[in-house]
Amino acid sequence: MQIAATCGLHSVNHALHTLHEHVPHTWEAFDGRARADERKPDGDWEYSALQRNVEAAGARMCPVQAEEHETLAQWVSETAAPHFAIWRPGHVGCVMHTPGHWIALTPPDGPQTPECAALLSDSLRPRPYALSAEELGMQ
Repeated sequence: MQIAATCGLHSVNHALHTLHEHVPHTWEAFDGRARADERKPDGDWEYSALQRNVEAAGARMCPVQAEEHETLAQWVSETAAPHFAIWRPGHVGCVMHTPGHWIALTPPDGPQTPECAALLSDSLRPRPYALSAEELGMQ
């Protein structure tokens, strides 16, 4: 669970947790990569501060463009392995901003099913929890 304004740290670490070589960022390292104008006392960090921390782990952070929103948020079941469309090869997680708060989505640890299409990590909750395709609004 988050202590103080650390939702950005939690969301980045959770989104990167499937990278085998990723060592979770400490608060000191995460905060140290941010510029003064990117830090907000309430935890509503700027996108660029999170991006810099994702890149420090050897990953890339790419914003979803408006035209991609609908195609990435679909449940694709025509293939042998049904999946949430955003979980394309090379995508390990999704860091999302909600008003005043950062959260992360990752693929489930096991097979993706309509009942378990993604894991949501919210640092205000004690552990990630599964979201169904229906809950994600994809069916």
